[in-house]
Amino acid sequence: MTVKESDGIFTIDAGAGFASYLWQDGSTGQTFQINPTGIFGNDTLQVILKVTDNLGCQATDTLTVFLIDDLTGVFSRNEPVRVFISPNPSAGPVALEIQGATGKMTYQLLDTQGRVVEEGAYTGPGPMDLDWSGFPSGVYFIRLRSETGESYGRPVILGR
Repeated sequence: MTVKESDGIFTIDAGAGFASYLWQDGSTGQTFQINPTGIFGNDTLQVILKVTDNLGCQATDTLTVFLIDDLTGVFSRNEPVRVFISPNPSAGPVALEIQGATGKMTYQLLDTQGRVVEEGAYTGPGPMDLDWSGFPSGVYFIRLRSETGESYGRPVILGR
């Protein structure tokens, strides 16, 4: 399963190639959407999917979705800064894109203990490819900084 975010709506894609899909809410499409509007603070959602192939073989998978408030503040220049990390969750390779920020930006990938495991300069505009396949599975956070020291946090889930 892959997860993509667009305008605050998370779309989970089970992938093509199955004869049928059954999500926990009874929907039967290849994709499932989560709209976290109205969810405040940190929360965890379980997404359950049962697929059947053309031979009638079935498999069930559960995806845990962590909804985490932005962690480290906001930009103060009244600019709508948007951060996209795709795919998220990921087995390692991701595309990082920042929209709405001005000036030079740097990123840091932090583990749940707050330790910086990678850092670098954002080379946008547009998506920047990063390979995080060498990191252990788990939840990480991306922190961005501008020339004036402002920061913004976003969860990243790496898994295999």
